[in-house]
Amino acid sequence: MIGTNKQLIALASICLIITAVFLFELGLFISRENYLQQIAVLKSNHEAYLSQSSLTIDKLGEELESKEQQLNELSQNKEELNSQVDQLSQQIAGLSTSSSVYPFAIPSTGTVGSQVSTYLDENNGYYHYGVDFWTTTSNGGAINTHRGNPVFSACDGVVESFQTGNGGVTIRCDLIPSFYNVPAHKVFTYYGHMANAVTKEQFIYVKIGQRVRKGQFIGYQGDLSMFTPDMRNVHLHFSVFSGFKEADGTQDPCKYIGGNCQKVGEFFVNESR
Repeated sequence: MIGTNKQLIALASICLIITAVFLFELGLFISRENYLQQIAVLKSNHEAYLSQSSLTIDKLGEELESKEQQLNELSQNKEELNSQVDQLSQQIAGLSTSSSVYPFAIPSTGTVGSQVSTYLDENNGYYHYGVDFWTTTSNGGAINTHRGNPVFSACDGVVESFQTGNGGVTIRCDLIPSFYNVPAHKVFTYYGHMANAVTKEQFIYVKIGQRVRKGQFIGYQGDLSMFTPDMRNVHLHFSVFSGFKEADGTQDPCKYIGGNCQKVGEFFVNESR
């Protein structure tokens, strides 16, 4: 009897141990499942967050691209407006001469006194890169005072340089408005022989760097010449060129002031007051 009880107690103990182990394992299984479920929920939430963030980034990218396109359009509009403003500025600058088809004023009153005074006349291999306005054609153009008609700036611009040995002054003109039909719109004007051939007195009354307006008085015609020292006809040599000297980009002055610069006897009248 006693042996039977011991067996029953042992069997019961084994059952309890098995039950405990089963319950322990079951607890671990339940905890693991719960853990995996939590992980799955976190993963799902993370994926949803990433998906939403991706949509937000895409939307921000589209908005940024739209803003960049708007900026490009505004930049293009600005360039167009600047171009229109430049054109209007040129038109405003040319209002004082818009009644004429020529952008420059005739710089001095006088007559093309001889063939060598015409534009591009060739004399012993020397080309005349301007036109001469004589104060008078009587007595070979000679005047006792060596000083002739007043000279005026043909354009708005800045006094660039002097050529004292020739009584010369160069004026760099402002850009000519585009609506004028001229060969070059960025040019220099040269005024020569504005000095006394005997005393070498300069008849030029402007300074280097000085800004001048079209029609502004700058001096008088004279007879000093470094090319033909014995010349005594009082006149203005006037030339227009687009380079840095007369022979560099020489232009027919009459394309800018009107008249015929290749005709002997052509008479020019300056209308400045």
